[in-house]
Amino acid sequence: MNYEIGFNTSLWMSSIIAGLIFINFVFPFMYLVYRDYRLMTIYFPIVSGLSVFAILYPTINTLFQLGQILEMLNTSAEFSEFLMIRATSILIGIKMFLSSMKSQMSLLRLTTFRKIREKGDYVYDEHQTESILYSEWRNLSQVSIFIIAAIVIQFSIYSSQNESLLIGAINLVLFFIVDDWTIINDYSTKYEKEILKFHKLRINIANIILVIGSTVAMFIFIDWKIGLGLFLILVLSAYWRYFYLPEEVIKLLRLNNLTLKPKDRMGDFIILPNDKSKKDAV
Repeated sequence: MNYEIGFNTSLWMSSIIAGLIFINFVFPFMYLVYRDYRLMTIYFPIVSGLSVFAILYPTINTLFQLGQILEMLNTSAEFSEFLMIRATSILIGIKMFLSSMKSQMSLLRLTTFRKIREKGDYVYDEHQTESILYSEWRNLSQVSIFIIAAIVIQFSIYSSQNESLLIGAINLVLFFIVDDWTIINDYSTKYEKEILKFHKLRINIANIILVIGSTVAMFIFIDWKIGLGLFLILVLSAYWRYFYLPEEVIKLLRLNNLTLKPKDRMGDFIILPNDKSKKDAV
């Protein structure tokens, strides 16, 4: 297998996506005075770019080597491992990219709501944008740890031309915890409940294994410069997951409690002029 095929193309395309998202975050200059917002301008482009890479690289590399991959069918164990690694990377990449886009769209909607409220008007928000943001923020912060582990697996195999016991263990944990997290997060979001303690324990144990395992793999199998970069991103992802509270950030940016809850379905969001009577506004 030639692991170089598609690597540079995927790297450039993911860098372009990351650059566009960075520009989009920098454009609202008024928020750049806040340290937490500046951290967001770094984090969102990075994880979005990594998600694109995690989708494109295994896809392009696989498509251009279908002949060799089909030969692996003779050794079912090797083919199964290969398929699991690539499928896991693509699946996580898609989940990450969608969650990142939803989070950014929610932030954009909230900034629009803030401008409307500053004019003295009211906003009915049918889609409960603030709640969606918190849910996607949690999902994004968790999947960001998954994506780093998936990238480490890809880079480690690319560098060593082989799969070690360590990489196999990381991939196995990653493969099973991704499905668990999807079910746990979807249930919590749908019923607006906190994640159960037992589920939190499972996720936390998996995160410990992934963080420690990925860190070790970075410095064993990957060039130290790339490994250091991935390690810093992993630390940032862990910080985002456990210490970076979205409620505090949204409050700091004055993007919380900007809307009124609608009693009926009234479309996406409706602006009510401030000269309306209180009865009409409520």
